[in-house]
Amino acid sequence: MTYDFPVKDVCGKIDRNSNVIFAHRGQTKYSFVQGKRTKPATEAEKAQRTKFGNVCKRVNQRLKDPSQMVQDQVAFAAQTTYKTLRQYVFALEWEKEN
Repeated sequence: MTYDFPVKDVCGKIDRNSNVIFAHRGQTKYSFVQGKRTKPATEAEKAQRTKFGNVCKRVNQRLKDPSQMVQDQVAFAAQTTYKTLRQYVFALEWEKEN
């Protein structure tokens, strides 16, 4: 089966109200319909979302702090696990949350 894509290369949604997702991995292109959730989020899911949101806020604050930025950049340069500074700082902040 071959899908006709609305534009040459697209990833994600065409608009935020759409439930059709487009993606490409190398030369292979995919499209699929994202299902609607039928059950409300559980308490564990809500807690995880809250935790993730709190960590994201702390990461943004930490990346805007010039004094902390220098320390983070030095520590980031010394490691090889994370590809971006944001990923590295997120991992540090996530570890504090646990």
